Amino acid sequence: MASNRAKYAIAALLMLVLVTASIFGSDIIQSISVISPAPTPKANQTTPIPVQVFPEVSQPAKSVSIELKELKSTYRPPKAAIKVGIVVYGSNSDPIARTIRNTMNQWVSEVNQNGGIFLNSQQKKIPLQVAIYQDSELESLARAYHETLALQDKVDIGIVVGSPPSSSQAIQVFDENAVFHAALSNIKEDAMPRTNNYTVLLGGGISSNVGADFGSFAKSLGIKSVAVIRSDDYYYRNVSSTIKRSLQLEGIPVIIEDSTTLSGSSFVAGIQNIRQRRPDAVIILGPPSLELRFLQTLRQNLASIPLIFTDFAAQSPGRVTNAMGRDADGLVGYSSWVPNQEFRRNASLGPSNEELLRVSSMYGNSPQAAHVYTAAKILQKIVEEAGSVDAKEMRTVALRYQGSMTALGRFFIGVDGLTYSNQQIIAQVRRASDGSISYEVMWPLEFKTAGALYPIPNRFSIP
Repeated sequence: MASNRAKYAIAALLMLVLVTASIFGSDIIQSISVISPAPTPKANQTTPIPVQVFPEVSQPAKSVSIELKELKSTYRPPKAAIKVGIVVYGSNSDPIARTIRNTMNQWVSEVNQNGGIFLNSQQKKIPLQVAIYQDSELESLARAYHETLALQDKVDIGIVVGSPPSSSQAIQVFDENAVFHAALSNIKEDAMPRTNNYTVLLGGGISSNVGADFGSFAKSLGIKSVAVIRSDDYYYRNVSSTIKRSLQLEGIPVIIEDSTTLSGSSFVAGIQNIRQRRPDAVIILGPPSLELRFLQTLRQNLASIPLIFTDFAAQSPGRVTNAMGRDADGLVGYSSWVPNQEFRRNASLGPSNEELLRVSSMYGNSPQAAHVYTAAKILQKIVEEAGSVDAKEMRTVALRYQGSMTALGRFFIGVDGLTYSNQQIIAQVRRASDGSISYEVMWPLEFKTAGALYPIPNRFSIP
């Protein structure tokens, strides 16, 4: 009987084990497969790479929600180059355009030979890359070219040159697109809106101050009457008004104001009027190409003029001398800087006068070479100190130098600089018998380097 009970107990226990195994068997097998070591692969068998599986979540946690604008503000792609943009004007053979292109490339080469400019965001030096566009259509595409620089090339900094209308358009485009830039040319009064933050004014003026000192200069020479030959353009009209006010203060009459001759195909009638009225000085206000044509016609007609004032004389020495030969001697005009050993040695920002003389001598004693090189070196310094090409950060650095003296005059940034924009110098071309060109500063008196040739040599006079 006892043995039968033992047999029933063993049978019951086995039945319990079988039932338990049938219920939990799958979990036991899975657990074993997880904790068991992986089998050793055969010699020519590739071991599979396990893929981590994350649990599926119906909604993202609020604490890790990131908006797109936050991603944009934090991501900084590697920067291959610091881009610099400029638009030059004239044909490929134009000496001014060629000088500006070569000066820009020279500066870029100098910086890149030292590895570039250090940027904090990259923690290394980044090379410069220059984008140069050339407008051979008499500046008609100024806005389009500068928009290309800002929107397509996405330049970090810019340099603005050209006539007042084109320069004014460039400033507006660069400011709208937050491109930090230096403007070297005279500009219109309304070129910069009150919100302007990114324009550095170097050497340029506006129509309310360009010519404001001409009356004092004319009186110092004993000039008794003046003729103004100008383009019928907003900017030149305003400059003419400024000059007339300055002459009126000195009691010097403007006996001719001609706004039609430069727009015609022939200058003979206007020149005949000058021959009849015989002013002591003729002021020519217009685009360089018109100024040069008028000068050449003036010479051909041998009008007797003691003084000829044309911006072209001081701004484009090589071109005016090539066109006028020895008749360029004695021409006067406004400029920010001229190649002269004694001129403006008190610059505290940017390259020295000696350095600019070296640069300009490489390009036929060109003032434009020095203008562009000065702007480039000052922009370089601002980027170096900011360690950034962010326009706001560059502006913060630039404000430290507000009012500093440069080779082109005082340094101003932003729209407030229009109030103080630079008094330009009056320089006279001196052409030696051997064909060499030099300059003497006539005005203002604190920069004067020599006395004026007045009346100028009788090459414009009737024999």
